[in-house]
Amino acid sequence: MNRLRILAAAMVASTVVFITGCPPKVVPDREQPRKIYLSATPDELLSRLAKRNQAITGLQARGKIAYRFTYSRRNYRDAEVRFLFVKPDHVYVRGSAHLVGTVFVLRSNGVRFWAEVPSDKKVYTGAVQSTPRLEGKVEIWDGLNPAVLAEALLLDDLKNYRTICATFPNRYIIDLLDDSSGGMLALRRRIEFERESLHIVRHQVFGEEGEVVTDAYLYRYRDVAGVEIPTLYRIERHWEELSLRLDLDEVKLNPDSDQELFRYQVPAGFQVEDLDERREIAEPS
Repeated sequence: MNRLRILAAAMVASTVVFITGCPPKVVPDREQPRKIYLSATPDELLSRLAKRNQAITGLQARGKIAYRFTYSRRNYRDAEVRFLFVKPDHVYVRGSAHLVGTVFVLRSNGVRFWAEVPSDKKVYTGAVQSTPRLEGKVEIWDGLNPAVLAEALLLDDLKNYRTICATFPNRYIIDLLDDSSGGMLALRRRIEFERESLHIVRHQVFGEEGEVVTDAYLYRYRDVAGVEIPTLYRIERHWEELSLRLDLDEVKLNPDSDQELFRYQVPAGFQVEDLDERREIAEPS
C-alpha cells in the first residue's frame, strides 16, 4: 500500500512538472498601420480657423437635438429641429416630435432670446449670454440659449488673444488668453486639434473665475461648399448639469435668411418668465 501511495504521488508530481514546464503559446502581435500626423504652428491653426469663420456668415440645417440633466435618471429627450444661425447671435430653432408637433421654438435677435414651449403655454426669455448659474434649480433654457449654441459651433470671429500651445503626439492644444478685470491674464478658450487631419475635436469656453462654462466636442466633419464643417456636437454645461447633443444634416452655408424669424411676439394666453430676474433673486446677497 505504501508503495502504491509513493507511486501515485510521484505520478502527480511528474504531471505538475510537465504541465508547468510547458512554455506558453505565444501569439504574435499583428502589426498596426502607423498613423500619420500632420504638423502646424499655433498661428497657422488659428489663421485657418479665422479664415474659415470669415467666409461663413450663417448656417442652416435640419437635424436632431437631445438634452437631459446629468443628475437625472431620465434619458435624453430629443426632438427633430430646423436650425438657423446667423452671426453673431441670431438663432432660430424649431423643435418638433412625431404625433406631438412643435415641442419648442427658440429665437434670438442677438440681444434677447425667447424660448416658447407650447405644451406649457410658457415663454422663457433672457439676455443673450452664457453666464452659468452656480447653484439653485435651473430650467433647460438657463443652459441652452443662443450664446451657448454660437460658442459651441465655434463660428464666431476670434479676437487677438494671447496664445499658449501644448503639443502631443496626436493633439495640439491651444489656450487663448487675454487680460482680466483684475489685470491678470485669464484663460478664455481652449481648442484641441487632432493631428491626423488638424480638425478641432474639443472646444472649451471659460468664465471670469476660470470655470468651464461650455465644454463642446465636435465630430463628423463634412465638406459643405468647400468648407469642412462638424455636423455632430456634444455640449456639456457642467454648472447647470446639462448635457446636449446636436446632430445636423442638410447643412447649407450663408443661406438667405428671413429676418422675421428672429423677431418675436408673445402669443395670447402664454405666461412669460424672465430668467434674468429669477437669476438675480436666486443669487446670494
